[in-house]
Amino acid sequence: GGRKGERWGCHSTLYTTASSRHAREPYPSQVCSGKPLSIRSSLIRTDRDTHRRCLAGPALNAPAFFSDLFYYLALAPPLPFPPPQENPNQDWREREGGRGREVGMELQYPDDFRCPISLEVMRDPVILSSGHTFDRVSIQRWLDSGNRTCPVTKLPLPTHPSLIPNHALRSLISSYAASATSSKPTHHRSSSSTTPSDPKALLASLTFPANTRSLEQLRGLAKQDPAFRRLLSESGAASSVLLRHAGSCDRPELQEAALRIILDLSLDGDDAKVGLVADGAVDRLVAALRGGRPGCQALAATTVTSLAMLQVNKCTIGAHPLSIAALVAVLKEGKGRERREAATALYVLCSFPDNRRRAVRKGAIPVLVELAECGVERAMEVLELLGKYREGREEMGRVDGFVRVLARVLRKGSMRGVGDALLLLNLVCSFSNKMCSDAIKEGVLEICAGLMEEDNGKMGQTASMLVDTLQRRVLQGSF
Repeated sequence: GGRKGERWGCHSTLYTTASSRHAREPYPSQVCSGKPLSIRSSLIRTDRDTHRRCLAGPALNAPAFFSDLFYYLALAPPLPFPPPQENPNQDWREREGGRGREVGMELQYPDDFRCPISLEVMRDPVILSSGHTFDRVSIQRWLDSGNRTCPVTKLPLPTHPSLIPNHALRSLISSYAASATSSKPTHHRSSSSTTPSDPKALLASLTFPANTRSLEQLRGLAKQDPAFRRLLSESGAASSVLLRHAGSCDRPELQEAALRIILDLSLDGDDAKVGLVADGAVDRLVAALRGGRPGCQALAATTVTSLAMLQVNKCTIGAHPLSIAALVAVLKEGKGRERREAATALYVLCSFPDNRRRAVRKGAIPVLVELAECGVERAMEVLELLGKYREGREEMGRVDGFVRVLARVLRKGSMRGVGDALLLLNLVCSFSNKMCSDAIKEGVLEICAGLMEEDNGKMGQTASMLVDTLQRRVLQGSF
């Protein structure tokens, strides 16, 4: 019993987390989602009477009982006591910047947004070497306690496990929260305007073209009710109306409302993702990317990211003749949010090798280099992926001033950007004498020496690898 968002009770109940001990190997899409399809956290509720009966039983293994109890207590974050509320109708999570729990909240986050350890919505999702995603604070606490096994699979971890930021999932969580806030009904609006008495009747009455009020009602129900999301996904007629509006740019307000609903549906699990792609969502999203206003382009790109979390969809979306070209066009011509979301979508798609070739051939690299020079971090992340592909490295060599841009990122970029630039330079310099020569001329050796002195961790190690690559080329007289 109990909701998944709850943990340790304050009164007569005790909540603990439990998960399957027989996790299968991670499916490719789970690197981004963070949870195996076979594992779903559940809650075991034990009241005090049950505890008394257990303690009185002759077969109780008391050391094991309390060992497990302390184990769960060690993993549990502090109790979420809300601060005093001046306005009882205002949720305390809103006042704390969205950090709170789902106590009294209308917004229900998808399970894949929750950390398997804390069951809280992840604020800084990171990928463990096992392929599972956790909130950084929770998994760091686990590792600092001396554990060297994955909390989900129980498989052994390296002595010094690395935590890789899951930027795609973090972007999805942020977009989900932002879209929920923007669609929240105002207090002066009557409840009947957003919550119809008969949802099935609303679906049955939905026709093309729809009106804004009907789509707002659909979105309110889809946001709050998982059962209604399933009903909406299974309703072929309703899905058809939504997809037609999503791809129609002549009514921007209806297009944006439809895109928000489709984004919500895409977050409802793998079946929903497969179903949307099978229903032709990719065509409509590409149309929104090519002709929609900036807000619609951002929503369409975010939805592409969500759908591409599933490995089979990476292939399907990338194979669309216009999808990657449309994302590259948004990168080139867009601003602000739509550009960031397009870069995230391209990053997720390019984790599938065939899509790297497609991105290179659609002209992504010169655009990404220009964005990297302007300080766009996500551009460096995509470039680092494309640098793993031979055709990508060759295209980078044809971009004027490519190494100069990377050297500038090393000097002035963020820690994340510097890490990506080091990895990319090591890749291209390992295969190109010209790149090595340019790197030495730009002072990369001196920059790396400084990084090695300042950082003894992963960044320092990567800088050391790049120094070895450049020095080896110099000693060999390759240029």
